[in-house]
Amino acid sequence: MSLSPSFWISPEGTIIGTDANNHISMITNKPELFNLSKEYIRSVYAKYKEPMDHEGKAREEIIENILQDGWIRIRKYPRPGYYGVTINFMSPQKRRSLKAWANRMLTTGVNGEKEQDKEAEVRIVDMSKEDKSVITTISDVANGQLDETWKTMLELIYG
Repeated sequence: MSLSPSFWISPEGTIIGTDANNHISMITNKPELFNLSKEYIRSVYAKYKEPMDHEGKAREEIIENILQDGWIRIRKYPRPGYYGVTINFMSPQKRRSLKAWANRMLTTGVNGEKEQDKEAEVRIVDMSKEDKSVITTISDVANGQLDETWKTMLELIYG
C-alpha cells in the first residue's frame, strides 16, 4: 500500500491501485504492465545518472512516456485534501475511465481505498494543454459532469 492512495488507469480503462510506495516504483517493479522493458527503464535512469526509483528527471521522462501512451496517473494528496489526476490529452475514453474510477471510489473502493467525501476535490492536469487544469469534485466526475466541465475548459483556452 502506498503512503497515500494512488492509482493508474490503463488506456483500456483498467483501474489499478499502486502496490508500491509511489507510481515510479510500480513502473520499475512491473514494467511489462506498462509495455516497457527493464532495459528501457535502466537506460533512462542511466541517462540522468540517477538511482532506480529516484523521483527526478528519469521519473519525469518515464511517466511522461506512459501518459503519452494513454495512461492516467492519480494520487490523493491528504493535505490539502484533493485527488491529483495527470493525463496527456483528454479523450472520451479517459472521461469514461475517470467516471468509472470515481464511481468505484465512492461505492466499493479501489485497492482498499474508499472515498467518503462526495465533494472531494479532483484536479485534472492535461499535459497536452500546457498544463491546463480543471478543478471539480469526485461526485461530478462520477456523475459524468466531466464532459461539460472539459468542454468549458477547452472553450476558455481556444475561445
